[in-house]
Amino acid sequence: MEIKVWYLYHSGFAVKIKNKLLIFDYYLDTPVIGTAVRSLSTGVINPHQLVDDDVYVFVSHRHGDHYQKCIYQWQETIPNITYILSDDIDMAATTNIHKMGANQELNLPDFTVATLLSNDEGVAFLVKFTDLNIYHSGDLNWWHWQEEPEEWNSNIESIFKQELKHLEGIPIDIAFIPVDPRLESSYSRSLKYFSKHIADPNTYILPMHFADNYSVFDQLQNDRLLKNNILRISKRGQEFNLKIKR
Repeated sequence: MEIKVWYLYHSGFAVKIKNKLLIFDYYLDTPVIGTAVRSLSTGVINPHQLVDDDVYVFVSHRHGDHYQKCIYQWQETIPNITYILSDDIDMAATTNIHKMGANQELNLPDFTVATLLSNDEGVAFLVKFTDLNIYHSGDLNWWHWQEEPEEWNSNIESIFKQELKHLEGIPIDIAFIPVDPRLESSYSRSLKYFSKHIADPNTYILPMHFADNYSVFDQLQNDRLLKNNILRISKRGQEFNLKIKR
């Protein structure tokens, strides 16, 4: 199976599976600087290019770097569009909007969505097809801030590890995992934990939550964490063609 993935910005990605397009945590709605073209290759959604697709829009929580209300305008153009939103988002439910709290499951015609509790806000998503599993962590992360008291950091760590237990034993094919440079030396805690306890050699990992600070990949390389299955992102709109090996 071949899957296409585009990096849109920060924690935003688009995943193409045959005629289905899954969009996660989209918020930056201006194309790459220097171009007016609106397309996945310039890091933005152009709904006119998606009229023949079944589109699913996932929003992990309401924070401004994960959520943009322009996503609702797409339904004026795309006939088959479904929204899966964290329930902290104040948006009335309709037939094409599903709101999910933590540790819930939603059965859709072609796949199932399960949620984990974020230790920041909202949820993380596990999207389960018959032959494909995709994990988007939202803001569920091993946050460790130097300025926070040890008790706070310890509680965050505990929630993170407890929630990731829900993924144990599940073959994850594609995972989006935070590597936030603001955490300084703790930037890769989630990545290392996920790689050791959840991922297997067939798991593609795409780091996220670094905005446009692409130097984080140099740091990953220096720390010998940039393995073959951890993909290096260098620009918005970057496209990855992934061959699922299971």
